[in-house]
Amino acid sequence: DGRLHGLRDGTRFTLILFQETEQDGAPDGLGDRVQVLIVGRACGELRRIYGAGRGALVLVRPDGHIGFRGGARDLPALRRYLARVLADPAKVQAAGG
Repeated sequence: DGRLHGLRDGTRFTLILFQETEQDGAPDGLGDRVQVLIVGRACGELRRIYGAGRGALVLVRPDGHIGFRGGARDLPALRRYLARVLADPAKVQAAGG
């Protein structure tokens, strides 16, 4: 239906990458438990809803809550967050990780 809820598969984390440039692609090394959705500059409404500027990263947990927010410089912190919650699946349910 074109809404974010309709694009998520509900079994994996969903990383929303708000493109800074048209060349921005999915970060490497996130594994198969993370679905990546790249949002171009034309999606102003989604950017507004998430309060996301160019280069922003928003990780939505499988339960639909936001688990991580940051920017491109925060990729190491995102990887640490994922390593921690994926090592202990019970942490996925903890608000905000």
